[in-house]
Amino acid sequence: MKELWNRISTDVNIETDPPGATVAVKDYLTPGAPWIQVGQTPLHKVRFPWGYSRMRISKPGHETFEFAHQVQGEVSPDLKLTLEPAGTWPAGMVKVPVRRFLSAIARIQVLPVTSEFFVDRFEVSNQDFQKFVDAGGYRDRRFWKHEFVKDGRKLSWKEASHLLVDATDQPGPSTWEAGRFPAGKGDLPVTGVSWYEAAAYAEFAGKSLPTVSHWYAASYPGMAPAVIRLSNFDNVGLSAPGKYQGISAGGAFDMGGNAKEWCWNADGEKRYIQGGSWRDQPYQFANLDAQAPFDRKPDNGFRCVRYLSQPDESYFAPLRPSDRDYTREKPVSDDVFRGFQALYTYEHRDPEGRIDSLDGSSPDWIQQRVSYDAGHGNERMPAVLFLPRNATPPFQVVTYFPGSGVFLYPDSRRYLVAFYQLDYLIRGGRAVIYPVYEGTYERRTPQRLSEMQFRDREIDWSKEVERTLDYLETRKDIDAARMAFLGFSVGARPAVRLAERFKTCLILSGGLNPTPYAPEVDSINFAPRMKLPTLLLNGRYDFSFPLEDFQLPLFRLLGAPDKDKKFVLLEYAHNVGALPNQMRREVLAWLDRYLGPVK
Repeated sequence: MKELWNRISTDVNIETDPPGATVAVKDYLTPGAPWIQVGQTPLHKVRFPWGYSRMRISKPGHETFEFAHQVQGEVSPDLKLTLEPAGTWPAGMVKVPVRRFLSAIARIQVLPVTSEFFVDRFEVSNQDFQKFVDAGGYRDRRFWKHEFVKDGRKLSWKEASHLLVDATDQPGPSTWEAGRFPAGKGDLPVTGVSWYEAAAYAEFAGKSLPTVSHWYAASYPGMAPAVIRLSNFDNVGLSAPGKYQGISAGGAFDMGGNAKEWCWNADGEKRYIQGGSWRDQPYQFANLDAQAPFDRKPDNGFRCVRYLSQPDESYFAPLRPSDRDYTREKPVSDDVFRGFQALYTYEHRDPEGRIDSLDGSSPDWIQQRVSYDAGHGNERMPAVLFLPRNATPPFQVVTYFPGSGVFLYPDSRRYLVAFYQLDYLIRGGRAVIYPVYEGTYERRTPQRLSEMQFRDREIDWSKEVERTLDYLETRKDIDAARMAFLGFSVGARPAVRLAERFKTCLILSGGLNPTPYAPEVDSINFAPRMKLPTLLLNGRYDFSFPLEDFQLPLFRLLGAPDKDKKFVLLEYAHNVGALPNQMRREVLAWLDRYLGPVK
């Protein structure tokens, strides 16, 4: 019991100056639950469970700290806080305590933040930004301290001013008209702003845009599995402050989803914009993104920080991800590749499929939860199979491989990530199977994978795709001669390892691997040998898989004849599903071409 106790909890020390503050906690995912009082500071070796919680530290007559807490995500879970008299924090801001987190953003080195700072509790709103506009902020050059650069060319003040206008050519965000925000939307985040406008407003407000390191300290994307479940990634629209209760490690809200948030740092001519928006996949909360500083998409917003002491210049320096250079790499030889192929063999035994439950509540489809042999070890894998009501069996079928958001949700029975990328396929008369792959949903593994474990999981994924086909081939209501694979983002990796049993492959928002992988699973070695007709549908401004570095190299490597592969660019960032009509038009046309019309 003692060993188990040590595995699920740890000692935490909490000190405040002055002492005597009350420490209370509650479960992160039940924000409406009552607070549980732990004790008064100083607290020494108080046992805290691993997992996600909300913590409140309060003392009468002083400002109150309230933030998200994750014991196992921090280098040290101990807290030392200075409590200020009530009313001394800037209005609308919260103080971010100094904490040291384990790294949760890949590809760049985030600097540890060693001093407290203030961050806006919510994103800057339309009515906040209206004050800047009404005060003549667009005409006052004192607030515009940065050189205007667009497409590599320096712009004059006059040239830049012509670009920073609303829908009626008045100074203001691209989402406004006549210099005013839309009626009834004053509380919503201001969006449609460029990096330059966000930086100018910050100057006007006596604040700053956060560096990526400070944004990271205030948000801590390592808590994404909890935060995204209470954040606005609903693919519907912006939400008002307080609607979603996804509080961050720094005590701010909506740092995941709602509006994207401009940060200070540059990457070449681009500027970082973090957190994802209501139009993005939930995992974008923990992903890097950088866009042109004049980008004014309708989900681009920001929040500000105020530093108590000026950070070192290193925090403001440009950040360049450590990515692979595919101009210097080549696929392995055929002899070496044949050795890799042996790793993907499995026993073609009966998949022993069964239907575990059935849901007929939808007017458009019948939903079956099925399970079958996974093809490795003694595991069975669950899947959700959707059968259309408006078509005649045997059905064409699409096998789906989702993006990395599936690593963040614990149960496929409660929520299926990115189902909006699939529902139109079922309504159009095609069956869709959504397998629960190893490491996803209820098959998650809590520990960080070693390089060899990561390699083995990639191989297991390919076996599980094959076993999914084995199962589908046992069903009389499925047309095994008309099967397609649809992979989103991470799904590009198993996509290039597909067998010829599929008729066609569709890759959305994918590319070659930005970081080095074991050669036995590396996409560069498989893409030239994957001959299936393939549609690659991507965003031009995707920072997860930048166009020139990872999208185009994948397309060029694909082994299908030129007439059987197509590369389509949409005017968006990573999640092409944010442009649903364009995505659906391309996907349906491709499926009709290679699977034939639905009967």
